[in-house]
Amino acid sequence: MSLKIIKTQDGSNSILNEELNEAYHSLNGALTESKHIFIKNGLEKYLTNNIVKRPINVFEVGIGTGLNAMLAYQYASKSGIQINYVGVEILPVTYEQVEELQYHDIEELQGLKSFSEYFHSSDWNEKFSFGNTFGFLKIREDFHDMTLESESADVVFFDAFAPNKQSEMWNYELLLKIFEALTHDGLLTTYCAQGQFKRDLKSCGFKVESLPGPPGKKEMTVAVKP
Repeated sequence: MSLKIIKTQDGSNSILNEELNEAYHSLNGALTESKHIFIKNGLEKYLTNNIVKRPINVFEVGIGTGLNAMLAYQYASKSGIQINYVGVEILPVTYEQVEELQYHDIEELQGLKSFSEYFHSSDWNEKFSFGNTFGFLKIREDFHDMTLESESADVVFFDAFAPNKQSEMWNYELLLKIFEALTHDGLLTTYCAQGQFKRDLKSCGFKVESLPGPPGKKEMTVAVKP
């Protein structure tokens, strides 16, 4: 892959895949986007709607730079809620590229350098824990080939490249796989608001909600399994 570090409008960095001409995050703000979509309208929304007295299981499609995992860890450590995170990625970025992103230099993320280093240097396909509230498993595999256990995830961070760049990641079959892997009242959250995508979610059985997006994006999507 030809990858280039770029700065987004909120001061946080992202990566541009030059072959696809697609950034890993919104150019209007990588950190702002991740917080809005995956924390506020992912983890927080799920916990607002559900009383859970056990660890929350998060599954991410597309680990990318690891920013969403970092924010999930931060949320777990601040709230005291235990999170078990599983992420899948077929083409991971290098440790050196992660260092160039300098996320831990951002004021909001200061104190997370040790987590970031541990997360990105840990072996693939093995379970690890960091602190008392966060466990993680990074899977290096094509998501199409994965078998997901039924009702194994409470929250899904769906963060693949956009449908016009990576259409094979947004098809009905993969969405149905996610639907079956979610617990009752579990949710999928994503930046995508494409009409066909939302129709496919509804066909799988999801209850679909269009919400205001982060800066620069009118809408985002949350889909809940009834």
